[in-house]
Amino acid sequence: MAADKTFEGKAAKKYHLFAENSFSWRYIEMPALDKCLPDLHGKKFSVLDAGCGQGRVISYLISKGVRPQMIVGVDRSKTLLDLAKKRFPDVKFFRSGLNDFNYRPASFNLIVSIMVLDFFNEEKIKLLLKRFYGLLKQDGRLLFIVAHPVRLNTGNLGLYHDRSVIMQTMPWGDSGEIYKRTTSDFVNATIAAGFIIERVDEPEITPEGKKHKAEYMKYLGPSRLLVKARK
Repeated sequence: MAADKTFEGKAAKKYHLFAENSFSWRYIEMPALDKCLPDLHGKKFSVLDAGCGQGRVISYLISKGVRPQMIVGVDRSKTLLDLAKKRFPDVKFFRSGLNDFNYRPASFNLIVSIMVLDFFNEEKIKLLLKRFYGLLKQDGRLLFIVAHPVRLNTGNLGLYHDRSVIMQTMPWGDSGEIYKRTTSDFVNATIAAGFIIERVDEPEITPEGKKHKAEYMKYLGPSRLLVKARK
């Protein structure tokens, strides 16, 4: 999860305790991956988890058939990477900012980045998407999920085009800077990096999630934006 700044110590541990069984992961983000990811099987299918945190996406990928030896996880947080390394000893991990991540071009069939790109400003997100493009094999896929831009306007759609930086209280209790942008900003930045957009989705809460009334109400309405693109 950690992105444009180091996410360490107590904050990282609080995130770890929250992330694995969070409502949004179980009933919004993970079902969206089930729906939108390509076939993950095959001995040579390679994946980069960009902003891997403690490895919840890696756990998901392995459960769907990706070989651990074919997964690379990158994150800036030493705390979270240490947790991930203990859980997945056969996965390759790198401690790095995503825009500083140095890896051979055309290495991956798939790059996944979940709830990370919101933490990058306009200049850095453009550079990052171009970097992702270079890291993918021909016909490789990029899939990212971010907080839906509508959700970041605190119910006031008059602020939708206000591309400011806001301090957001995270579900695990800490605060962090989020860069507001519109849905078209994400889509157009992806196209500008050279990608062909295959799918834009606004994943809904699953029927099972709707049974958890208190959490369901917190995420009511468009809460996530998914973009899937091809090199």
